[in-house]
Amino acid sequence: TEIDDGIYNTQWVSFEDLKSLSTNLGGAYENGNDDYIYPQLIGNNVIVKPVLQDGSADHPYLIKEADDFMRIEDEPDKVYALVKDITLPDSYEPLVFKGTLKSLDSNSPKSITVNINRPDDEKPVGLFTYVAGNVKISDIIIRGNIIGNSIVGGLAGETGASDDNISGGSSFTNIKNEANVEGVNYVGGIFGQSWNYGSWIGIITV
Repeated sequence: TEIDDGIYNTQWVSFEDLKSLSTNLGGAYENGNDDYIYPQLIGNNVIVKPVLQDGSADHPYLIKEADDFMRIEDEPDKVYALVKDITLPDSYEPLVFKGTLKSLDSNSPKSITVNINRPDDEKPVGLFTYVAGNVKISDIIIRGNIIGNSIVGGLAGETGASDDNISGGSSFTNIKNEANVEGVNYVGGIFGQSWNYGSWIGIITV
């Protein structure tokens, strides 16, 4: 198999070596397991050009497990794409999000299961505490239990904040909430409190 490392050169490697190389290169062979996405090429001499993930629109960070989702904490304004359904740990601390979150295949929305129990917390509570800036979220399903006090939502407690508002270019499309959401004040299936900015299409709470 010939593999182009996407940087400077092309090198010849065996298919078995591709398994280990691919993880570091962000390539097609996932995590060294049997999830090679082009099984018809096994045993052939083929050229595989790995896609380097950089959080851009063309090369989003792929989310295949909870740890991938946590990258948002360090880079909240990047582009992320869900590849599989994921479940966040019970220790999950809601994050601020300012980027793009979507399912890699818009025809097959993926789910995020989250369980948060903070009935005494005065901060906004949801999958995200708040979303801000030029945020774009689409084609995802939220599941689990989200319990807070004031400003509680399935997707986010609040859109924007007093010092970091949401922009008019933001959009929320084809988002389905199946999570149980509970609180005392400003409680919603998608957002607990929201300001009228951006585009909302196909928002469903079950």
